[in-house]
Amino acid sequence: MKTSLFKAKVSIKGKRYSRSLRISTYDINIVLEDYGKNYNEYVEPAIIYYSEDNSALSYKLSVINVIGMGEYLRGILGGERKKGAKRYAGLVVLDENIEFDGRIVCIKLWNIDSIIKIPSSKYYSHLYNLLYADSVHPFYISYTYKILLSDRGARDLRNFIEEIISSNEDSLSKTDREKLKTLIKEIQQPSKLSTLVKGRYYVVFRSKSTFSASTFIPDHDRYLIYSNLGLIDCGFEKDKAYYYTAVLNYLAYKVILLKRSFVRDQYLRPLIAIVESGLTWNNILSRDSELVHEIISLSMELHDYTSREYRSKDYKLEKQIFRDLMVQPIFTKLVKRLDNYVKENSMEARLINALSWVSED
Repeated sequence: MKTSLFKAKVSIKGKRYSRSLRISTYDINIVLEDYGKNYNEYVEPAIIYYSEDNSALSYKLSVINVIGMGEYLRGILGGERKKGAKRYAGLVVLDENIEFDGRIVCIKLWNIDSIIKIPSSKYYSHLYNLLYADSVHPFYISYTYKILLSDRGARDLRNFIEEIISSNEDSLSKTDREKLKTLIKEIQQPSKLSTLVKGRYYVVFRSKSTFSASTFIPDHDRYLIYSNLGLIDCGFEKDKAYYYTAVLNYLAYKVILLKRSFVRDQYLRPLIAIVESGLTWNNILSRDSELVHEIISLSMELHDYTSREYRSKDYKLEKQIFRDLMVQPIFTKLVKRLDNYVKENSMEARLINALSWVSED
């Protein structure tokens, strides 16, 4: 049974409205308007968002899988960057050099000065690449971190760091030795790392505030995303990845254009906004397949352009990148085409309603 929903417009004639609990004798006029959705349609987005099973959202987007938050890791950058906080060694590798015919790797870890020597076999078995929110921008990824982790869990990683301290006892300064010992206490990682699959097409997006997105294709099987990122796994469907990257950046742009504030914790919210706006792959493909192919083409052009022109720039605010894109002809064409589609299909109110999932007035 589908229960109809209505919006109530209440007007009061006569004296001014009072919040008193006393029964009002004023002339109250109530007009009911069709909400445009039945009850099931109204509650479905909330059910999807709070469900632990993401299959319903994946199905609506017609993709392999969606993830609202990547791996929870602790110890990657040696503690909080704030005044008075105790700093320690980080798991991120800043530099590496190979010695003794490839048998030894000399590295420098985050926040320590000493050079550390590690047998290459042990080093590479613990080496991964981490995608971090600060590196994900609209249509491009500026860098990835090299990081030491373990596919056997946190205990194995702690043992590995202890081995590093023991084997480099003579070359470590007292300060760096203490920083590494503190790191051992702070380390946290999952027992099983969820790495990305080489050659698959992913949409990686920020899961905090401005949900900038970029298509990412791993060139090996040891990439993973940090907890401040989410992703859409499009499998080997290249077109869907570039399409959804464009739509996510379009929605983020609309939030900025309307001068709304981004919700701090996004996670799956941007993906629900895609569904609520009606801009899913299947919806547009069934109505205007030519538009879908044009969006894909423009998205690919923007990936090339931003990687070339913006990668070396240092932006303090993510919104500034969108402001630069606002005057870029390829991006303005993408926005115009999507705006026209929304207008031609009378979806303006639906789009504004969808933006309430990711922003607030």
